[in-house]
Amino acid sequence: MRRTGPLRIGAAVAVLVVAAGCGDEAAVSTTTGGPQFPSVAVDAWLDALDGRDFETVATLVEPIGASIVLAVENGLGDEPLAELIESGWSDELIESFWRSFADEFPLFAGFDLSEVAVGRHVPLDDASGEYAVVQVGSGPDSGWVVTRRAGNGAWQVDLLATLGGAFVPLVFDRVDDLGEGPAVDLIVDAIRTSALESLDAAAVAYPEDVRLVTEIARIRQLIGSG
Repeated sequence: MRRTGPLRIGAAVAVLVVAAGCGDEAAVSTTTGGPQFPSVAVDAWLDALDGRDFETVATLVEPIGASIVLAVENGLGDEPLAELIESGWSDELIESFWRSFADEFPLFAGFDLSEVAVGRHVPLDDASGEYAVVQVGSGPDSGWVVTRRAGNGAWQVDLLATLGGAFVPLVFDRVDDLGEGPAVDLIVDAIRTSALESLDAAAVAYPEDVRLVTEIARIRQLIGSG
């Protein structure tokens, strides 16, 4: 079925099964440079995925939202999630997660990564922070990816914002299942300062999704964030 709307990358994430070993390996961090335009970030992300250059892929994705996505999809507990947020992803985890993503992409999209064309971007003026949606597609199939400007000025793919309403109920369930202790305090702080901003941007990108707005409000109520 041909469609126009959000790129359904959530279908790829849903089938990922990774060994969530944060371990003692050195984490790959975002470099100080990076794409200066949203469309360039998405184009570079797709090219790196297609070329199986997963270290580069990791630098082109907003890390906190991606860590929450990985944790929710793979049932990670509070301590492993806190470690992902605080210390970053190990090389092994980067390789496993993004290789699965790239390998599964044609199965849900119906076309290869190399066939995806990247179009113009549209700023999300009503979002907190700097966000933009980037048009992507292959032939009649079209959609978009949400991007976010990092503190160093570079643009990154915001995986959590792109998943939007398809993923936010799972985020609510994970937040509702949080325990207590320092790890949970770190997770809640990351949600307040970063993840909720991504979800708010998703609500701007997908204004017709009433459930998204409702679930964001429920998350705020759980963590006491106004």
